[in-house]
Amino acid sequence: MKRLKLALEPGRLDLFGSTGLIDLFWNLSQDEALGQMQSSMEEARGRAAAIIRRLQEENRELQVRVGVLIRLLIERGVIRPGEYAETVAAAQARLTGGTRR
Repeated sequence: MKRLKLALEPGRLDLFGSTGLIDLFWNLSQDEALGQMQSSMEEARGRAAAIIRRLQEENRELQVRVGVLIRLLIERGVIRPGEYAETVAAAQARLTGGTRR
């Protein structure tokens, strides 16, 4: 306890106060931890953005392929354009809560 009393005497460094070494090391430690977290979050955002771009590209490709497939089915007479339109409208109604079939 003598050492603690000496550290608290006027003119001496207060190891447990707002300007003490412990607070300084604590702040440095927290700053380092925050910096690492920020870096990790930036990396995660970058990876997420890349995944989103890739999924958007795949989605566009699938939309093109479905469109080509539908046109081919209509050209070959497998389905009629009106039949396709009715099927799409019924599916959309089910998705949006409508009762059309």
